[in-house]
Amino acid sequence: MVDMSANHAKVRRLVLDAMLVAFHVLWSFVPSEVSWQSLPVLLCAFLIGPWDAMIVATLGSFVEQVQYGISFASVIWMLPWLIFGLFVGLSAFLVRHRPRTWKLVVIIVLSELVLNLGNTTALCYFGYLSADFSSAPWVLFLLYVGRLPQALIRGALSAVAVTFLLPPLRQVLSGQKKNAPKDASPLSLSKNDQLAEHVVQDQDKQVAHDFDGHGLLPEQGGEDEKKDLLQAERGQTGGEEQQDLP
Repeated sequence: MVDMSANHAKVRRLVLDAMLVAFHVLWSFVPSEVSWQSLPVLLCAFLIGPWDAMIVATLGSFVEQVQYGISFASVIWMLPWLIFGLFVGLSAFLVRHRPRTWKLVVIIVLSELVLNLGNTTALCYFGYLSADFSSAPWVLFLLYVGRLPQALIRGALSAVAVTFLLPPLRQVLSGQKKNAPKDASPLSLSKNDQLAEHVVQDQDKQVAHDFDGHGLLPEQGGEDEKKDLLQAERGQTGGEEQQDLP
């Protein structure tokens, strides 16, 4: 027998990955001082897992490179995104049991620094090949340091965005309603369990009504006395049912 629930989960996972890849590519066409291309990868890492984050980052970078033509340079530009997706995905996986806001912020900022380091290294490599950059250590140092503020700003903005987007997205993916009770169990009762629970409640109400009708429950009696009387009535009812049996 085919497990439809498992197939549904796989399809939903693939659709979500495809949507995040599309957002990654679309952000590359949006002119902005601070790029938001890393945001879909960050959300994927915290919502799904490390391998999906790596796939989203790599496929998004690959689709972006297609417009420039696939070559060896495309592979070099894709490597920083692959490392970025793997780093943030594994980091999010390690803290999944004890998530804290400060841990999320640290992971995102460090991930943005890793991405910035990879992109700067790729830029230096192609600049060295084309003789645009000098290989002097001080020139490379200034290039790396000069790009750090942008990475830190992008990390801070991404941390704020992910912090606000994660809770509603998790609710949507888990199918929970916003007005659900706080103490509700993640595993909902089946229809049979709900019906049995309603039957027990109706029986309790009927027993209480019978006691009230015979004047056995005092109007100002304590809750403990009422519970004892209800339990005694249930015991008598159970004994009578056993006597009726052959």
